[in-house]
Amino acid sequence: MAEEPETKMVYCWIVDQGDTLNNYLIRKGCFPGGTMERPKTWNEMESWERELYEETDEKMDLTVFVDSIAYSDFLSQIRLAEVYAVEHKLGIWKESIEEE
Repeated sequence: MAEEPETKMVYCWIVDQGDTLNNYLIRKGCFPGGTMERPKTWNEMESWERELYEETDEKMDLTVFVDSIAYSDFLSQIRLAEVYAVEHKLGIWKESIEEE
């Protein structure tokens, strides 16, 4: 059996002036906002989270190229976009709200 190649994930922002494609997609109700959160780095994890990886061959090899303030601002925009989509019953929020 051939070995699986290492999977590498890249999280990126496509920026158009002051908005991002990520924010636009959340605002339109295409995805829940939580899908835009990046994984935690090893140092950001709580000790119990690190323990989940210690007994496996998996190690968190995450490099972050954006500072914490910019990332926090990005997440704030995402949260507001999700509130907008929920309030306006857009995309994935249309059916779930109508069922309640």
